[in-house]
Amino acid sequence: MAVTKIWPVRGRLDHPIAYAMNPEKTDAKLLPDSLEDVMNYAVNEEKTEKKFYVSGINCNPAIARSEFQIVKEQYGKTGGIIVYHAYQSFSEGEVTPAEAHRIGMEFAKTVWGDKYQVVVATHLNTHCLHNHFVVNSVSFRDGKRCRQKQWTELSRISDEICKEHQLSIVERHGKGLPQQLAKAEREGAPTRLVIAREALDEGLARCCNLRELKSFLFSLGYICQFDDNRKYWTIRQRDWKRTIRLVRMGEQYANEAIRERLKSNSPEVRKVAPIRRRVKTKKKVRVRKKTNRKIGGLRGLYCHYCYLLGYYPRRQAKLYRVSPLLRDDLLKLNYISQEAKLLQKYQIDTMEQLFLLEESISERINQLKEQRKTMTPESRKVISGEIKEKAQQLVLCRNIAKRSPHMKEKLGQIEKERNCRDREERSRE
Repeated sequence: MAVTKIWPVRGRLDHPIAYAMNPEKTDAKLLPDSLEDVMNYAVNEEKTEKKFYVSGINCNPAIARSEFQIVKEQYGKTGGIIVYHAYQSFSEGEVTPAEAHRIGMEFAKTVWGDKYQVVVATHLNTHCLHNHFVVNSVSFRDGKRCRQKQWTELSRISDEICKEHQLSIVERHGKGLPQQLAKAEREGAPTRLVIAREALDEGLARCCNLRELKSFLFSLGYICQFDDNRKYWTIRQRDWKRTIRLVRMGEQYANEAIRERLKSNSPEVRKVAPIRRRVKTKKKVRVRKKTNRKIGGLRGLYCHYCYLLGYYPRRQAKLYRVSPLLRDDLLKLNYISQEAKLLQKYQIDTMEQLFLLEESISERINQLKEQRKTMTPESRKVISGEIKEKAQQLVLCRNIAKRSPHMKEKLGQIEKERNCRDREERSRE
């Protein structure tokens, strides 16, 4: 299984002789991204068994730095990106050093061999053998700049060569999750993928064919594509611009796996639990106790919004049952809950109170900053911690002012849809 990566290297590059004789540029002061550093790292004797597994394509690796520089000066392109550095790594115990180096040479010739100079070095200092490629950024043939290859293109070429040598490859199913969403999913926070997967699991447990599954998901606000001509089936919410491939949820959500899960369901899963009839009992007279007045304003808005998102009580609501208009806000539930706690802490019900709180927090931050100037370094830590806390509260106040109008608008749309559904049900009766 070969893994590839490439990145550009920038730095200062002088003539090899002048660079070596310059007293101000000793080995300790060399730029970390200079051409010489990259070249020395790639052909490190301790990693390559005395350069035995070091080769050059269109160049001599022993004098490759000089040859790279000559080509750059010949075409007057000594600045900018000086080289490209790439690597190709293999699984532990899958290849021998000679085979790894041979595959690396074949890979480099396929990608850059027709126009560019490349140094190929196979490192043997780790359990996973890997090749390093140092590519001159200027072509020796026509002087054109080398453009950085896309990771997908390098991976495709590497996989083809590995298949020819009967090596394993990395199975890929489209693009992965963005880093922020992947982190949220690992921490158990709600994401679009998690919510859609919960809805799909519910449908797979209650339906017996694709038509029923599509209808069930549509009732929850999802649009699915289950065409036989599609290589990957997809799902998306009605207001999402992009779809999610079901295969990204796991192998058990591939096309054939879904068909098998639906076929294994018996018709009994379609049955809905019977409605419990109310037993008439004698009415008991209850004395109503005096209760606190209903919370309104901003606090009431946030409390109701968090309830619809399933945050109250104790996050017991199923995520996929949340209204389609609010599902994207599940990704921001952590921020919304913090804003709700701030409103409750300071008893903020109106925008005027919110603006007054924002002003008082800003004044307090300015006072703390003035105090910090005259304090000792040890005492400043306490003041800095309070300033940080107040700054976070200030951000929450500004977010509340921006978010609350959109929340009211969404709640109004939900109420309209509910009223429309009620009228339709009454008309049917």
